[in-house]
Amino acid sequence: MDMSIVADGLSSQERGDFRLACRICGLHWSDFDVYMENEQAGGFGREGRKLAHVLYRISGRQRTYRAGLGNDWIPAFEVDIKARCFADFDGLGAPKSQ
Repeated sequence: MDMSIVADGLSSQERGDFRLACRICGLHWSDFDVYMENEQAGGFGREGRKLAHVLYRISGRQRTYRAGLGNDWIPAFEVDIKARCFADFDGLGAPKSQ
């Protein structure tokens, strides 16, 4: 397994789905940093919902997704790529149009 993607806390399924979403949208997965964390929940060390933080290094743009169980945040990530939420509006790092 290629571990060069910065992906703290991603399962192998999430990592694969993330790479596929990038490829489908004309981007390369290695241009992203991804890390997972749990939201703080009230009281006595309980963990809240899982969050996926995605940073596109080329543009410096970051988005956060409620990850829930497994890889259910990946479709929202793909929608954001297609909506150019990670694009650098100076013309660099923009997703390829399809």
